[in-house]
Amino acid sequence: MTTERPLIARVDLAKALDELVADDGRLASALALCEAWEPGYLGHLITRAEILAAHDAELDTPGLHARAIAIVQRVLRDPDPRQVAERSGAAASPAAIAALRQMLGSRAYFHEATDELERRGLRRAP
Repeated sequence: MTTERPLIARVDLAKALDELVADDGRLASALALCEAWEPGYLGHLITRAEILAAHDAELDTPGLHARAIAIVQRVLRDPDPRQVAERSGAAASPAAIAALRQMLGSRAYFHEATDELERRGLRRAP
């Protein structure tokens, strides 16, 4: 196993998403709807952010935390879950929003606890 960690790890992206949702009730509601409609939506969102983090040299934001926030914000632009939810006319209940926030916090905690197992940091077998 290598001790070299990717510049931006999954845990950084999960924490960034958790932080963005904590500060934006409209985003929290929209993501609750998207996850309810498409189970695994949030995981797919983190995967897209991870791919962007690994391949996009245009993100010149200094600092790991600021870069993680910028990457997640960029992934949230296309498609923007707030617009998707708005067009649907549906609204997540306060209980659904609270559950989403708890799920994102738990996901960030999980990725923090398993950071050393992230496959990008493991040595490949020949």
